[in-house]
Amino acid sequence: MRELSTKRSTEPQELGLRWRKKQRQHNDIVDVTVEMVRTTGYDGTTVEEIARRLEISTATFYNYFRSKDEVLACWVQAVWDQTTDEVIAGQASGSSFRTVARRLLRKKADVLEKDKSLWRVIATTNTWSPHDHKALRSTEERSEQAIDTWIRQAQSNGELKEEIASWRLGQQLDGMLVLACANWALDRPRPHSLRRSLSHTLDLFLGGAAATTATLDAATKETT
Repeated sequence: MRELSTKRSTEPQELGLRWRKKQRQHNDIVDVTVEMVRTTGYDGTTVEEIARRLEISTATFYNYFRSKDEVLACWVQAVWDQTTDEVIAGQASGSSFRTVARRLLRKKADVLEKDKSLWRVIATTNTWSPHDHKALRSTEERSEQAIDTWIRQAQSNGELKEEIASWRLGQQLDGMLVLACANWALDRPRPHSLRRSLSHTLDLFLGGAAATTATLDAATKETT
């Protein structure tokens, strides 16, 4: 009985160590793949070379990912999750929708512009698409929920039009921002600043979605 008790007490620890080892291997594959795409390009990054650099077999690679595109999608997922966390934090700040949105977009533009070669690959291969990568679908749903809550909050504050459904406004904003990022990554129609492009995109969205001056005045009076 004593031996059985000892075995049971060590199993959770062994499982924890095994999980952490797998997680480290998973993260190492992502880090090396992303760095290779940055330095040698998409075509120069092969599963064989990733495995060689990590000193693992290609079979081990395929135990974690089906392709290098899936690795990139995993990296996009982490960036997307971080952005969603920032949106949720922005909602709790008490600042206006316009102020928070502009601050978040400036911050995100500065991060993306430092890694343009990688984002060009992601845009070209469409590895940021939830339709092509199942791992991104739950991330997309969480992001949509956060944006919907944020927009409904702005509508209740009188900042955005209430007659347009929050989910529709969210889809419109998301689509406009994704298109702006893709055009920037692919230099369409020519190389340009992502920060400026996202700022103009937000202005365009607010031009159609913002509440009228009369509504904003009324909302201001209610809160004073």
